[in-house]
Amino acid sequence: MNRIMQLFCGCVALLAMAIAYIPDARSAQAAPAAPVLQFRPFVATPLPLDAIAWSGSAFVYGGEAKRMLMTSSATGQQLRQLVSLPRNGGEIRCVTSPGMHGFAADAVYCHTANAEIYRIGTDHTPHLLARLPTNSTTDGALAFDNVGAFGYALLAASGGSTTTGGAVYAVASSGQVRQIGAYTGPGGAENLAIAPAGFGPAAGQVLISVDQVNQHGRLLAMNAQGKVRVLLSSLANGLNPLVVITGVRQSGGQGPAPGLYLAEWISRRVLFAPAAELRAFVGDVLVGTEHGGQLIVVRPSGSGYQFIQVQSSLRTSRVYLEGATFIGA
Repeated sequence: MNRIMQLFCGCVALLAMAIAYIPDARSAQAAPAAPVLQFRPFVATPLPLDAIAWSGSAFVYGGEAKRMLMTSSATGQQLRQLVSLPRNGGEIRCVTSPGMHGFAADAVYCHTANAEIYRIGTDHTPHLLARLPTNSTTDGALAFDNVGAFGYALLAASGGSTTTGGAVYAVASSGQVRQIGAYTGPGGAENLAIAPAGFGPAAGQVLISVDQVNQHGRLLAMNAQGKVRVLLSSLANGLNPLVVITGVRQSGGQGPAPGLYLAEWISRRVLFAPAAELRAFVGDVLVGTEHGGQLIVVRPSGSGYQFIQVQSSLRTSRVYLEGATFIGA
């Protein structure tokens, strides 16, 4: 991805938040206090990190323009190579299989910059599932439909920070691809997530974080008929990480520490903040700017949404955030 290493002052981001439209002021006044996240390094990798996913037994990491995927234990130990993909010319995202609706259990699915989607299972071999019908650059946006509005398909988006829009596709477990709808620029999709069932008018829809080369950011929602709604816009530094704040508990105490895990491109590290600091926002969505480390909680408010700026210990002038995953408390 073409990166412009410019530092934007914090006042630009704050101004963008100030002009964000909040439809229901009474709901906004009743919102919990803005969370404060204390991040610490979780694991250092040799990859310019784009992707992080928890497979159910290990973390999987991917890096920009790197064919190698790496893995570690739940505590970030035993870092090693997992697999080498046939090709990856840019950004990559990986998500964990639900193990249902025909998708393989104990597997992760990864979407490369070449618009190819691979399944990596217990045999540690990349199996090509599908190619998106596009010649557009892709930054790897990928998510499983866990609500059902898209038939529990794997959703993938074309487009990236150097494009002018793109499209969202549903990929069946057989590899069959169908287009859901298109979205416009500036910029293109970085990450996808499925809005939870209680997420207001956009419940069950696919959320799209959009970045324009660290200049312009939007959060979009697309329904199963391809209709697009803008939830958040006018962010100066582009949107990238996108996760649902869940309340799912790990069984047996063998999984990772509950919390937010961010893939940071410059330092090649994963950064971690405890889930307890976001307990009041379970069921909401958290997004982050690629450059500057601005984090925002998005929650339903009347017929629209309100936006709560998150305070954190991130050194905002030195981070480029890419992928993210949230492990429920």
